[in-house]
Amino acid sequence: MLELAFQQVVNGLLVGAIYALMALGLMVILGILRIINMAQGELYMLGGYFCYFASVTLGVGYFPAIILAMIAAAGVGVLMDRLAVRPLLIHAVRADAADIAAMVRHRCGVAHCPASNAWLAHGVAPLVEMLQSGLDVGLGSDSMASNTRMDIVGEGRLAARQQHARTRHSAALPPLQLLDLATRGGARAIGLGDVVGVLTPGYQADLAAFAVEAAVSRAQDVAAAVVNTETAVTRRVVVAGQLRVRDGVVLHDDASLAARVHDGAEALARWRHRDPID
Repeated sequence: MLELAFQQVVNGLLVGAIYALMALGLMVILGILRIINMAQGELYMLGGYFCYFASVTLGVGYFPAIILAMIAAAGVGVLMDRLAVRPLLIHAVRADAADIAAMVRHRCGVAHCPASNAWLAHGVAPLVEMLQSGLDVGLGSDSMASNTRMDIVGEGRLAARQQHARTRHSAALPPLQLLDLATRGGARAIGLGDVVGVLTPGYQADLAAFAVEAAVSRAQDVAAAVVNTETAVTRRVVVAGQLRVRDGVVLHDDASLAARVHDGAEALARWRHRDPID
């Protein structure tokens, strides 16, 4: 029992060391000194992948794999700085005015994930203030680990309600602005604002079509019907001009997907139960 507890403590400290070093290195390189919480999930996964690859694929011991993961993460940070990569910050729940000013200076994009933040009890991001500052913000769902639905329209609905409660202003985030967050905002946040996000000649033909009441006519009413009606069902989804969903049914489903997901889960389970001293 004591041996297991000691092993868990050691594992926690080592994984924490990976996260802390990567987060610190990335922040120093990008000059963003106060927003460690904004990208913790991605930093954690990056370090975990490096460690997994070194220990399983390369056959490196556990402790050397930790060191290699740290070096690799630092190398990625240096490469990002050399290539002047525009940072995409995830969540930004605890950002204050000074943080937002730093984010504007460094041209950061932000992925706002209200459902995940609520699920994990992390809080509510200052979305209204980030939009007022001119930051490019898009809606995100995070992963299935903290969100049981990958529903961007639902994320917009929840984002509005959270901001109404946080700002005590019922006019915060009107429906048209929420649809912009789900479309053009997301495209701009990831640096694809000149490729996707709007339906116009020269842009990629990506769209989702919803069934709304026949009486709806004005643009504001259409946006409100899609965002505020929880029964609004996705009827069509088109990606790069190719029809992917018709009448709510996914077309051209990949028959091997379930098996590949199962195999991946099994591989992760085996890795988790390996002896960390090996």
